[in-house]
Amino acid sequence: MNAPNTDTGWKARATAKVGRRVPAAAWGLALAGVLAIAVIAVLQLRKGPDAGAGTRLPFKEISASPVVATISEKSIAVLPFENRNTEKEDEFFTDGMHGDIITHLAQLHELRVVSRTSVMEYRGRKENVRQIAQKLGVTYLLEGSVQRAGNRVRVSGQLIRAATDEHIWAHAYDRELTDIFSLQSELAQAIAGALRAALSPQEKKLIETRPTENLVAYDLYLKARAGQDALRPFTERIALLNAAVQLDPKFAAGWALLGAEASNVARYDYTTSVTANVARAKAAVDHAVRLAPDASATLIAQARYMMWLEKDYTAATRLIERVLRQTPNEPIAFAGLETIARVEGRWPDALRHIRQAIRLDPGNLAHVRQVMTMLAAGRRYDDERVERLKLMDSRQENVSGAYDVALVSFRATGSKREVEQFFSGLAATDVNATDVLKCKQDWAMINGDLSEYRPATQPNPAPRSRINMALVFFARGNRLAAQAEVSDTAALRSQLELRPTDPWLWSDLSCMEALLGHRDEALRAVRRAMELEPESANAATGPQRSASLAFVHAWTGDKDAAIAEYARLLRVPFSGLNVHAMKRHPAFAPLQGDPRFEALLDDPKNNAPLF
Repeated sequence: MNAPNTDTGWKARATAKVGRRVPAAAWGLALAGVLAIAVIAVLQLRKGPDAGAGTRLPFKEISASPVVATISEKSIAVLPFENRNTEKEDEFFTDGMHGDIITHLAQLHELRVVSRTSVMEYRGRKENVRQIAQKLGVTYLLEGSVQRAGNRVRVSGQLIRAATDEHIWAHAYDRELTDIFSLQSELAQAIAGALRAALSPQEKKLIETRPTENLVAYDLYLKARAGQDALRPFTERIALLNAAVQLDPKFAAGWALLGAEASNVARYDYTTSVTANVARAKAAVDHAVRLAPDASATLIAQARYMMWLEKDYTAATRLIERVLRQTPNEPIAFAGLETIARVEGRWPDALRHIRQAIRLDPGNLAHVRQVMTMLAAGRRYDDERVERLKLMDSRQENVSGAYDVALVSFRATGSKREVEQFFSGLAATDVNATDVLKCKQDWAMINGDLSEYRPATQPNPAPRSRINMALVFFARGNRLAAQAEVSDTAALRSQLELRPTDPWLWSDLSCMEALLGHRDEALRAVRRAMELEPESANAATGPQRSASLAFVHAWTGDKDAAIAEYARLLRVPFSGLNVHAMKRHPAFAPLQGDPRFEALLDDPKNNAPLF
């Protein structure tokens, strides 16, 4: 499936036009006392310094070169099809055909098929087929083109053995547009035959299933899928899907994708009622289940709903396992198992699952960065650094990637040397680049040097940005300016009326109230956040609620309780806290200098690997 018939992944592509909430994964590497308590506003994982520049780094001398893996003889990547339509707007149709071919091939157990996400970067490729195949870890590449004219469509394809650049199969199909689904099935079966992959009766049935008899509905569905790639607003995609299922109420894949998109809205839209959005998501998913209960698209949409909106991880796991039994090449399924394993505190299992997702979808940066998030949570700094260097070697990472690598050594040892070398080694043309300025702001917070700190200007800053700036003003000794930054909680309270069960909003509110000195209000808010998402129910993000509690204790005068809570959290896999990052970051200012707090940060056990 590789997701063309459902959502783009468990970490959905939320757009700023829907709501301001950043998915948990995006905050995963920030300091808990900062991120979980809503303090960090920029990059992923930064806060607090210490140690001299001369400290020897304990990292092993490691190479970023990837390990050479055995490539399956029956492995294939389908490169983006060339759009030969006269109308540029028809590119959505070409991309839709491409996605559906991958979907069909992904259902064949004898093949290893690379996800669509990973191949899309090779649209209009400049690299040769051998280089692309090596990067994707496959033996074969399929190239193709699509042309639609009137009521006819022409699809051509050629299968290439990348190591020798040998074209082992090629064919062109000219059909009536009404025969488009038979064409897709025939093409997939021809490719499987060329690769000597036997089809079981069930696989043949899956490939030959027609999703809809209404080609206008199919066009709308493909446009909605294309909108995912283009990061179009949820409202546009949902309108297209609503129109599609109205034209064909029996269009199960359309209902499944509508359910997945509605689930995204329920998670990320902070401008409308979460209750109403959950009801819409459930209605669409239930409709898909009634029509095609065993279809992978249905199962994924259903699993997504159960996992994110019902928090029923047992049911979600059963659904995902059903997906993998019939679609073994589905990276989204492995990513779902990774999320559930993290929630349940099974970190080694989570790493194993996400690496399986990367094997099928090596170009998906969300998966790659999730590995780094987990390694940071487990304080496995050597491994994290390897992954970050590999990412820089294999991708067009911007300058912030080099900053991330330097920060790993800081978090491991407290040495500022690599970060300072990063800044001093920048080219003159890069010094004022946007990414570099963000890195400088981030390092200023970590380093406690806030004299020149200036936040990015934005018309209506989110609570986390306002809390961040309030901490800067506190560090400068300007209490009035600090409290002015967080004094207006009306907008946040309005969001809570729409989303009363959102732990992130309650955490934000608790931090703002704590900085205002409103102890009782802050404790009430943070305890509500912890009730909604306790560590016992979510080992991945539950500790962030506890970190908010520690922040509230620290800023409302209960140092004993704050230090005790931070001491406990430092023994929990959680990428939000780092001992070196807690020494000067303004989020921990009330505790800095207290001998008990300093002893906590100096204890080697509190920066040792956790799994």
